[in-house]
Amino acid sequence: MPGKKTGTIAAAGVVAAGAIAAIVGLSGEEKGDRDVSESVQSAKVFEREVCTRAVRSSTGRLVRVTGVQESSNAVVQDTAIGRAVVVESAGDNAVCHIMLDAPVKKKEEKDGVACPGDYADVPGLFSSFGKVSCPVMIPGSEKEKHYYWSVILKGGACELAGNLQSFKGSDMHDFLALPLPEKRRFLRVQGQCPVDGGFINCTVPVGDPRAVPDTPVGVPHGWAGRRDLNYVKAKKGKPELRYDIPDGGFEEAEIVEIQ
Repeated sequence: MPGKKTGTIAAAGVVAAGAIAAIVGLSGEEKGDRDVSESVQSAKVFEREVCTRAVRSSTGRLVRVTGVQESSNAVVQDTAIGRAVVVESAGDNAVCHIMLDAPVKKKEEKDGVACPGDYADVPGLFSSFGKVSCPVMIPGSEKEKHYYWSVILKGGACELAGNLQSFKGSDMHDFLALPLPEKRRFLRVQGQCPVDGGFINCTVPVGDPRAVPDTPVGVPHGWAGRRDLNYVKAKKGKPELRYDIPDGGFEEAEIVEIQ
């Protein structure tokens, strides 16, 4: 019986922040009546394609960024914020989600801040507030009239932020490394709170005696539609990955230690 044409499909799915990116290739060849499923193969997945991107500030702090591209020979490194490609410059298209620790600044027109209300008193970033987002105060984070603020910045402001004393981090790795009194100001876990002789589910600061052991740690704020920027949760002291590791590992696994 003459052979008929079948398709050989190669596909690999990479999950990043809840979104599925599929790499699919199709090639036709004479394979007779062989079942197509027998010729399914995995496409090559490189760690550099899915891991964190970061830019290094002049003070050495790493700031996680999205929207940047690097060459195909970019090297993945072990860094303070996990496996990452450290880019030379944030670039105009880079975007970052950072946490600041600062007092409240009453809005003044002379500040040049494009926000409708009050904002974090970080003068070095006034010109950047409102270009992507305005700072949002984290409820319950007050300490001596300072608060934690969540804000999205763009371009060179991401690198600049890493130089500031008010910068607390851009990644869950940063937050887990903070002293417990600082973590308690803005990191939350599931708790069991006593009510009328019983208990109800509630949200409590990390380290709270009402916390349920081994429940995920998270930041109680996120940006709608920006799962790529929103912070992952941490389980048992380790941040969740934003992607799946393929069976057998990545196609390449270069390891560079940051001193």
